[in-house]
Amino acid sequence: MHILVTGATGFVGSHAAAELARQGHTVRALVRDATRAERVLGAVGLPADAVDVVVGDVTRNDDVAKALDGCAAVVHAAAVVSLHRRDADEAQRVNTAATEAVLGAGAESGCEAIVAVSSVSVFERITPALHLDGPLRAAAGGYSASKVACERFARGMQAAGAPVRIVYPSGVIGPDAPSPSVVHTAAVTWIRAMPMISSGVNLVDVRDLAAVLAAAATRDGVPNRLMAGGHYTEWADLVDRIEAMRGRHIRRYRAPGPAMRGLGRVLDLTGIRLPIDFELTHETMTEASRAVPVDSSATEASLGITPRPIEETLADTYRWLVAVGALAPGEIGAMGNVDRDGGRTGTAS
Repeated sequence: MHILVTGATGFVGSHAAAELARQGHTVRALVRDATRAERVLGAVGLPADAVDVVVGDVTRNDDVAKALDGCAAVVHAAAVVSLHRRDADEAQRVNTAATEAVLGAGAESGCEAIVAVSSVSVFERITPALHLDGPLRAAAGGYSASKVACERFARGMQAAGAPVRIVYPSGVIGPDAPSPSVVHTAAVTWIRAMPMISSGVNLVDVRDLAAVLAAAATRDGVPNRLMAGGHYTEWADLVDRIEAMRGRHIRRYRAPGPAMRGLGRVLDLTGIRLPIDFELTHETMTEASRAVPVDSSATEASLGITPRPIEETLADTYRWLVAVGALAPGEIGAMGNVDRDGGRTGTAS
């Protein structure tokens, strides 16, 4: 099957392209920079000649139509991902234009599957868990607002009969990113000094998400909406797990949700930058302090894809953060004694 991937130079898109290629499909990537595409795809195990690279702009209808020529499916992973208030207008403009261009062109070209990467952030936070039938957020701002707008367009196409399948990832984490993401930056904080915010976090391994996206693009009978929440972990439990894997104590400090959300709003308005490891904005603190578990059971049952253990994801992520210089080797403690294939490092006897 010949499949177009947008956003193939990003974290999610590059892993989706690699997973599709591993399953024997031929992959085309619509990118702005062919040199960057070669570097990023090479890092996830795809040599330059394994992907048909088309240079173009994902918001331009002509470029998208050209890239889709001859493709049976498309995975739309391209997006401006930023939770900073200063990037809200760009996220709204680019994300909505790209979604309309790719999903519209996919339908016009007769694609069998049009996969849109959405986000769990489009849903209202309703306890005890987020479900596919939950209401969309009515008062979203920034990046989340752009994803809600894209979501409404995608659902409109579904209602019109287009073969659109929407996938909702939570916080995407894992190794081999083009550069550390906001979740990777947060992971650096978790291992150095953990802010004990109320609530918890949903984390999905990028490799598990890639498997869901590949299934949505290539399998028959797949539901048209798929949660990909991975694992929900309360903050205290998360730091306990990291501490145990690291073999060393992690400093913790109280960080009440209302105070962190208020501080984030002040920093959004003033532009002041604090000497901290994570992105402290109102939107990031809202997500961090008001998260509820994401119910992905229907996805796992229908696709037969079970998330790997959170410990495996965290260990691989921290070893990768060391490899790219975001953390010093000593900071991850005992996790550094295991190689990426699960074997102990050292000289064989």
